[in-house]
Amino acid sequence: MQGRRVYLEITERRTLSFPTSKYDKLAYASQVELEKIHLHDNGRVIRWESLDEEILVEDVANNRFVHKARSTPFTTPVAAAQ
Repeated sequence: MQGRRVYLEITERRTLSFPTSKYDKLAYASQVELEKIHLHDNGRVIRWESLDEEILVEDVANNRFVHKARSTPFTTPVAAAQ
């Protein structure tokens, strides 16, 4: 997270980013809530547990900004994104 923008380092040479305004729940979330971001499913899913928001990295990579209902209960995160 950097301000109200999410950055994802896909490889050493590729970084994706998107504004939180692309998703209703993120657009109205506080900065503290936004910073509680976690990667799940081997880095394929971005989740905000307190906001009940789940975003597929593949969707972001393909400029598909759609809300998906959480498919499974939240589990231990793989790594936190900065």
